[in-house]
Amino acid sequence: MAGARSRALPIWLCVLGLVAGLRLVMLMAGPFLTAAGIDFPGFLWVASMALIPLGMLWWLGLGVVLLVKSHHGG
Repeated sequence: MAGARSRALPIWLCVLGLVAGLRLVMLMAGPFLTAAGIDFPGFLWVASMALIPLGMLWWLGLGVVLLVKSHHGG
């Protein structure tokens, strides 16, 4: 969110970062929900697996944006 407000990062990269953050939340919540006896519906597992490549794409996008910004001087 800070990158979007300050325009330090492109909006598309900030949105992709939220998707990667959602993957982390799902990853961290899984063991707690299982311990509490709450079972995930099957579609959440599929969604969690689909978010893995998007998380990797965020790292690639961040690297490209930072490389271009450093090459152009900011």
